[in-house]
Amino acid sequence: MADLFEMGTVRASERGADLEILGPGNVGKTDVVFEVLGFDAEVVVQAAREFDRVEAKRPAEDREKDTDTVRIRRDIALATAAVTGWSNVQMKGKDAEFTPELWAEMAADPNYRFLVRQVVAFGGNLGSFFPKASTD
Repeated sequence: MADLFEMGTVRASERGADLEILGPGNVGKTDVVFEVLGFDAEVVVQAAREFDRVEAKRPAEDREKDTDTVRIRRDIALATAAVTGWSNVQMKGKDAEFTPELWAEMAADPNYRFLVRQVVAFGGNLGSFFPKASTD
């Protein structure tokens, strides 16, 4: 018998899931895996609230004229909160151990924007956190 309590979207989001990272351009699939919380997870919800709270204090005319920048900064805030680990990551030929600080630094770097976009697409898709339906 299925326990509906265990099926809640917040519970699934907080368990997280593995995101297989795709490289930019023609690189395609890599062996890099990010551990990502869903955007219903409390830590990600809190990051969104904090970003929105700070952003609301900016003058409206500033927010309106740089909406793309605001969206990118919000994506970075959510992705930074959502990634809890990684495997098979190397930087400059050496294994890179995950730390929230290193990930935050990478997420803010335009060279790694492709990672932020993948985390946002994956973390914001509730289907990423549930088993795939059987076709049998």
